[in-house]
Amino acid sequence: MNELFNSKLLSTSSRNAGKINDPVFDRLIAEQATMRDKEQRKRVVLEIQRRALENANFVTVVGAVRAVLLWPKVRDYWDGAPNDNQRFAYAWLSE
Repeated sequence: MNELFNSKLLSTSSRNAGKINDPVFDRLIAEQATMRDKEQRKRVVLEIQRRALENANFVTVVGAVRAVLLWPKVRDYWDGAPNDNQRFAYAWLSE
Protein backbone atom coordinates (compact mmCIF):
# COMPACT_ATOMS: atom_id res chain seq x y z
CA MET A 1 0.00 0.00 0.00
CA ASN A 2 2.73 2.45 0.90
CA GLU A 3 4.34 2.13 -2.52
CA LEU A 4 1.05 2.74 -4.32
CA PHE A 5 0.08 5.69 -2.13
CA ASN A 6 3.54 7.25 -2.17
CA SER A 7 3.93 6.95 -5.93
CA LYS A 8 0.41 7.80 -7.10
CA LEU A 9 -1.21 10.07 -4.51
CA LEU A 10 1.59 11.86 -2.68
CA SER A 11 1.86 15.46 -3.91
CA THR A 12 5.68 15.36 -4.09
CA SER A 13 5.88 12.14 -6.14
CA SER A 14 7.26 12.30 -9.68
CA ARG A 15 4.87 9.44 -10.59
CA ASN A 16 1.78 11.39 -9.52
CA ALA A 17 0.25 11.38 -13.02
CA GLY A 18 -2.94 13.08 -11.83
CA LYS A 19 -0.95 15.99 -10.36
CA ILE A 20 -2.85 15.51 -7.11
CA ASN A 21 -1.84 18.17 -4.60
CA ASP A 22 -3.91 17.47 -1.52
CA PRO A 23 -2.43 18.09 1.94
CA VAL A 24 -5.04 15.74 3.44
CA PHE A 25 -3.78 12.87 1.24
CA ASP A 26 -0.21 13.65 2.25
CA ARG A 27 -1.15 13.64 5.95
CA LEU A 28 -3.20 10.43 5.74
CA ILE A 29 -0.49 8.65 3.75
CA ALA A 30 2.14 9.61 6.32
CA GLU A 31 -0.13 8.53 9.19
CA GLN A 32 -0.96 5.08 7.84
CA ALA A 33 2.67 4.36 7.01
CA THR A 34 3.67 4.40 10.68
CA MET A 35 0.63 2.76 12.23
CA ARG A 36 1.07 -0.61 13.93
CA ASP A 37 -2.57 -1.21 14.84
CA LYS A 38 -4.07 -3.06 11.84
CA GLU A 39 -7.64 -1.91 12.42
CA GLN A 40 -6.65 1.73 12.84
CA ARG A 41 -4.49 1.57 9.70
CA LYS A 42 -7.34 -0.10 7.81
CA ARG A 43 -9.64 2.81 8.73
CA VAL A 44 -7.10 5.36 7.45
CA VAL A 45 -6.50 3.39 4.23
CA LEU A 46 -10.26 3.23 3.62
CA GLU A 47 -10.44 7.00 4.21
CA ILE A 48 -7.71 7.51 1.58
CA GLN A 49 -9.64 5.35 -0.89
CA ARG A 50 -12.93 7.14 -0.13
CA ARG A 51 -11.30 10.52 -0.60
CA ALA A 52 -9.80 9.44 -3.92
CA LEU A 53 -13.21 8.28 -5.16
CA GLU A 54 -15.08 11.34 -3.87
CA ASN A 55 -12.62 13.75 -5.47
CA ALA A 56 -12.58 11.75 -8.71
CA ASN A 57 -8.82 12.01 -8.87
CA PHE A 58 -6.89 10.41 -11.68
CA VAL A 59 -5.21 7.43 -10.03
CA THR A 60 -3.35 4.82 -12.05
CA VAL A 61 -3.83 1.46 -10.41
CA VAL A 62 -2.30 -0.73 -13.10
CA GLY A 63 1.01 0.06 -14.70
CA ALA A 64 0.53 -1.89 -17.91
CA VAL A 65 -2.29 -3.77 -19.55
CA ARG A 66 -1.88 -6.09 -22.48
CA ALA A 67 -4.70 -7.90 -24.20
CA VAL A 68 -3.72 -11.33 -25.48
CA LEU A 69 -5.92 -13.49 -27.67
CA LEU A 70 -4.81 -17.08 -28.07
CA TRP A 71 -5.94 -19.60 -30.60
CA PRO A 72 -6.46 -23.13 -29.14
CA LYS A 73 -3.83 -24.53 -31.49
CA VAL A 74 -1.05 -22.23 -30.21
CA ARG A 75 1.28 -24.07 -27.84
CA ASP A 76 4.09 -22.91 -25.51
CA TYR A 77 3.34 -19.23 -25.93
CA TRP A 78 4.39 -17.32 -22.81
CA ASP A 79 3.32 -13.71 -22.40
CA GLY A 80 5.45 -13.09 -19.33
CA ALA A 81 8.79 -12.87 -21.12
CA PRO A 82 10.87 -9.80 -20.19
CA ASN A 83 11.69 -9.16 -23.83
CA ASP A 84 8.87 -8.97 -26.38
CA ASN A 85 11.02 -10.82 -28.93
CA GLN A 86 11.16 -13.86 -26.66
CA ARG A 87 7.39 -14.27 -26.47
CA PHE A 88 7.32 -16.19 -29.73
CA ALA A 89 10.68 -17.99 -29.47
CA TYR A 90 9.16 -21.33 -28.38
CA ALA A 91 5.60 -20.95 -29.65
CA TRP A 92 4.33 -23.49 -32.14
CA LEU A 93 1.05 -24.60 -33.74
CA SER A 94 -0.33 -28.02 -32.92
CA GLU A 95 -1.79 -28.42 -36.42
